[in-house]
Amino acid sequence: MSNLLSVTSERPFFTVEGEDVCYIFDVPHLIKSFRNNFLKHSFKYDGNVASWSDISAMYQHDKKFNLRLLSKLTDAHVNPNCFQKMKVKLATQVISQTVASCIRTYVSLGKLKKDSLATASLISEMDKLFDILNSSKKENANAKCYNRAWMGADYQTQFLRAALGLVSSISVVNNKGKDVTKTMKFLHGFEVTINSITFLWGMLKKRGFTFLLIRRLNQDGLENFFSSLRKVSGNARNPTPIQVQRGFKKVFVLGFFEQVPHTNCEPDMDTILEQIGRTRNAAGTTSKEIQRKGTTPLLVYTTSYKTDLPAKNALYYVSGYLAKTCLTRHCCDQCQKMLNCNSELGDYSLFTHYKAYKNHFSDVFGNLKAPHVNFLSYVSALEDIFVENLDKMVLRPSVGLSLVNLMAKSINFCPPCQNFDVIYLLKLFVRMRIYYTLKYTNRDLRSTLTAKTQKLKFVQHL
Repeated sequence: MSNLLSVTSERPFFTVEGEDVCYIFDVPHLIKSFRNNFLKHSFKYDGNVASWSDISAMYQHDKKFNLRLLSKLTDAHVNPNCFQKMKVKLATQVISQTVASCIRTYVSLGKLKKDSLATASLISEMDKLFDILNSSKKENANAKCYNRAWMGADYQTQFLRAALGLVSSISVVNNKGKDVTKTMKFLHGFEVTINSITFLWGMLKKRGFTFLLIRRLNQDGLENFFSSLRKVSGNARNPTPIQVQRGFKKVFVLGFFEQVPHTNCEPDMDTILEQIGRTRNAAGTTSKEIQRKGTTPLLVYTTSYKTDLPAKNALYYVSGYLAKTCLTRHCCDQCQKMLNCNSELGDYSLFTHYKAYKNHFSDVFGNLKAPHVNFLSYVSALEDIFVENLDKMVLRPSVGLSLVNLMAKSINFCPPCQNFDVIYLLKLFVRMRIYYTLKYTNRDLRSTLTAKTQKLKFVQHL
């Protein structure tokens, strides 16, 4: 289509009745195409060679540990089958800052060759590019720097200019050593999209716009719409005009913006219309069910322990998470000194350093918490008790509370102040570790779906 409309990276638009129309490729599909080609080929840029084998080697190292630097990565991410290659989510979780940080950590520890840094750098830059072309919220204090709304800021325009140079410099070589760059259409797609966004922003700025949420320019909204129509039309892959008309009426009444499960896209404004019948208090029901069974729930009133965890580097990263969460409950000068005082980079803190985004003070660990080594030693002792006793207690009622009590009796910990809640810290650690133990165990036990079953599942959710 872009060729028919004479769209090029230098002229990323076409004209209709005197009006310029910007041509933008779907960014989620571009990053997926990048990953799919990276699986098969080596990417050369600026005298460096990036290879998927570096990611595979890193994953094989990391999967051996109880606490992993990359808790989200699975075999489906590193060795995807035909159906898994269609999922954008699996692509973006590999082409990420976290994976780049993990590769750098293993290189620093001597587990990977130094040439792997080229792969880490390429992944990191592509992650930033995807973030900036997938911004969805104007103001988000927790958002990554490049994931904020496009406002034409200097750092945004400078990065897009640098990203355009990077994409233009990439040459793709297959496993036989042949240059196949000319067949890589996604590179042209990125070039056109980057220039088109810059051109579009120039037009919008003249009309008084102050920001642009670039995610709204991708196909997710359209795919959600078509998925909804197919679902209510008997899973028709090519519905007739009358089926589209009737289907639209039905989905609009039932809740037009409800996302269809297993779609290959992000939710789009799916809170506009509220579904009826969601009045059941799941939390209250769960609590009553637990009490009827005679067990005691291990409540920490937070679900943030489900975030990514990454053994010394993994443990230090976990320690920083525990420190951050505890400081939200009680924060004083003494606690700050204990839980966020480390400014020295050591072998045990490399991942935290690489993972951190730069702050205004250019600290070693950015905005991430860097607790004292004494706190790390305490968390390490907790981990030893958890690993040693979980199998013995797993069939008991209130296994979490039993572990908390055992840890409290076994380890002497002098908190930085009398108001520091040590029991909360123990509950949070145990709940987090049980969560990840179950996650990894279920992942290992989950049977692999056959291609036939996968195809049936795909057809059912069209």
